[in-house]
Formats: sequence, structure tokens, C-alpha cells
Amino acid sequence: MINSRLAGRPYRHTHAAIGAPGWFLFDGVVKHDLLTGREGRHRHGAGVFGSKDDGYLITMTTDTNAAGPDCPARPAAGPRAS
Repeated sequence: MINSRLAGRPYRHTHAAIGAPGWFLFDGVVKHDLLTGREGRHRHGAGVFGSKDDGYLITMTTDTNAAGPDCPARPAAGPRAS
């Protein structure tokens, strides 16, 4: 949901899913800094896949190694763009 008080205002960061090569699965997230062009990446780990900020980036994941779902919440301030 988009906060109507913020809609249409300039923004600096955006997040996107990282696709796993050869699969229609996402194995991480990337944070783009639209001002500097830098990016930071976070991989969920081997066999863990996700589906796609008022402070937190929440990603649904399935760990195929442990056969279980997870819903990690990470601060939207990271991963740091380098």
C-alpha cells in the first residue's frame, strides 16, 4: 500500500528481487540508490527463495534445505549500497 501523503514525492532508494538463474525463483533482494547509482545485495542463502518502507523490507522465503517457510523483516536502511 502506498502512503497517500508520500505518493508522487521524490525518493532515493528502491528494492527489487534478484532472480535465480534458470529458475522463476528469487534468491535475494537488491537495494538501488537512485542518487549515486550504487547498490547493495542480500542473498537469502543456498536453497532459500523469496517472493517480493516505512522502515522494514519484508520478504516471504521458503528454505528448501530445512523445508520451511520464513518471513524475515530487515531494516530498509540495509543492505548498504556500496
